[in-house]
Amino acid sequence: KMTHELMFTPDGTLAKWGRRLCQHAHDPSEGPGLMRLAERWSKMVLFDCRDCGDCSLPEIAYLCPESQCAKNQRNGPCGGTKDGLCEVDGFGDCIWLRAYERLKHDAKELELLRHVPVLQDQALRGTSSWANNWLGRDHAAKTVDQICTSEVKKRNAEEHELQLTP
Repeated sequence: KMTHELMFTPDGTLAKWGRRLCQHAHDPSEGPGLMRLAERWSKMVLFDCRDCGDCSLPEIAYLCPESQCAKNQRNGPCGGTKDGLCEVDGFGDCIWLRAYERLKHDAKELELLRHVPVLQDQALRGTSSWANNWLGRDHAAKTVDQICTSEVKKRNAEEHELQLTP
């Protein structure tokens, strides 16, 4: 958690450094090569990361929804269990139950309810979630209003284009 605060809060020491590195990288979506290698390796080993590019670890008590939830639930439990296990694969506790248990230990279980819904940007898949965070491209940088407004504009543009097509 301390590392996350240093690296990903806007005023964090490492966040400022990372932002500068990524801004000057050959490919800003990947960041510097060694940094990207360190990100992939560390997140794969520690969290079984699937390289989504829009990381939700902090919202789910540092459990990866991509690798640890059959339904990739980023905003809360689906409610589907069978004999206390995941209804999809029948293996293991729900990621949200595990997150609750982790946070309950520190009396922080209500943190699961205190975040803006995570709307994952699929266009970021396969890119550096570190770079995306530092450069303001991931879900943490956007408010729900910004995301909804962007989607409405996109949909209106698509509808307008369809009307112009003979």
